[in-house]
Amino acid sequence: MDNLGFFQELAQSGYDNFAIQRLQAELREIKQKGKKLGLTVGFHPIFKQRMCCLEGVVIIVYKERSYNIPVSIWIPIGYPQYPPLVHVVPTSSMILKQGHRYMDPQGVVHHEVLSRWNSQMYGLSTIIQVLEVIFSQEPPVFAKRPEQMTTYNSINQSVSHFKNNVQKGNEQAFQVDGPDISKKSPLRSLVRSKYTGPVASNIPTQLAAPNLQDSYHHYPTSPRSMTSMTLTPEELKRRELVEKASERIRVFLATFVQQSRTEIAQLLEQRNQCVAASESIDAEMASAIKEQEEAEKEYEQAQTVYDDLSQWLEKETPRLNEMNLDSFLIFPTVDQSKIEQMRAMNAAYQDALCLLDEGLEEQVISLEQFLKEVRKISKEQYQLRSVLKELTSKAK
Repeated sequence: MDNLGFFQELAQSGYDNFAIQRLQAELREIKQKGKKLGLTVGFHPIFKQRMCCLEGVVIIVYKERSYNIPVSIWIPIGYPQYPPLVHVVPTSSMILKQGHRYMDPQGVVHHEVLSRWNSQMYGLSTIIQVLEVIFSQEPPVFAKRPEQMTTYNSINQSVSHFKNNVQKGNEQAFQVDGPDISKKSPLRSLVRSKYTGPVASNIPTQLAAPNLQDSYHHYPTSPRSMTSMTLTPEELKRRELVEKASERIRVFLATFVQQSRTEIAQLLEQRNQCVAASESIDAEMASAIKEQEEAEKEYEQAQTVYDDLSQWLEKETPRLNEMNLDSFLIFPTVDQSKIEQMRAMNAAYQDALCLLDEGLEEQVISLEQFLKEVRKISKEQYQLRSVLKELTSKAK
């Protein structure tokens, strides 16, 4: 079927005039750039909906060598208001790379250009250029049998099967001619891009599809003018519901992100406090351990001294019992010696009187016995103090 019949089939499938005109302009640009991609119609593998699909290979560059990545870019009926759906389609000799930065385990590509789609800035050419850059940084597929990949033919010949001359009612196909790549090298397991820097956060200016605006500037590009196209009431209602749902999701996500940031900030503050408390406890524990070590050293020293004294006392006890400790006291004169002895006797009399008082209070002795002993001790103490006073006056 010729190109005109193909686009007529797209119109019958639900694509409006604006989408068809834009696809024509973008396909012309893709053809001018020599991309190895072709347009066909089929059923989306996930949504099971009949869509237009741009499929083929994206050429990436690794160590100055070209490699071909099979992809399918599904174009929804609401295009260009809704972004295309990009899939990596591995051949029988390839497997998808798990944990890819821009691709889920099923081969669906996720990128900022698609998640923040802007129909006036981006187009199919933009997506192709982004795929070339991100897959040059990190290839999405691995070879199953590296030793047999040297005899493997072109991925484009195994993936891109475009049908020609089909009857109406079957899948329609439109092939965009491009340059033939005769030499194709096997895809290696580990690939590094010759490009530097992340692509997800900042899209290079050359990926904003500047040539697209020159290609289709003759037909409407603003969202307001898009509504002037021929749309069914169901399509208008569906778009309105999608916009409302998208706005609610954006508000919910913004609120959730703000709450999450607040909670994370609080948790970080609590974590910092816990870390500070832990450091303080560790410092106190270190100080306590140091004090404990010093106390243990002092205890060991005291225990050593105690053991030495115990051994000495045990050895010297018999000799000490035989000694008269009073003989160790040496006074300069005889009178001074008598004075000290009388003072000791006076203190002994005084202690005896105190003991008698305690015995009377506790009713250990009778009052009659108490008075008798007090008179006796007082008399002796009086005589002792008289002699002590006389000796003290002589010593002076």
